Amino acid sequence: MKRCVVLIPVNYNDGAPVPKTVITRIRAKIDEVADGHYVAGVGPGTYRMASGQMHSDICLQVWIAVDPERIGAIKQLAAWIGRVLRQESVYFEVLDSDVEFIPPETETGRDE
Repeated sequence: MKRCVVLIPVNYNDGAPVPKTVITRIRAKIDEVADGHYVAGVGPGTYRMASGQMHSDICLQVWIAVDPERIGAIKQLAAWIGRVLRQESVYFEVLDSDVEFIPPETETGRDE
């Protein structure tokens, strides 16, 4: 699997906060498209708008692990997030990493 990163602004471009219900809906939609996600943190960033003006955002950094053939679906999801949040664009990144979910070892002895 590969890790996709999507930055989700917590405020609209006019500064009004995105309601928690909208963020919850976005996160639920991510889980419909992928097998889950992780919010790695919340932090500030800047973006140069098409007008040339710099705009500051506070964003959720969301990690999404997907099979490579599902990356297009996550890209479409990022576009949907942009529409819902009335953004000029949404940050989307695919990292060149290999993601695995490792199950716990079977109990053959106790190291505890």
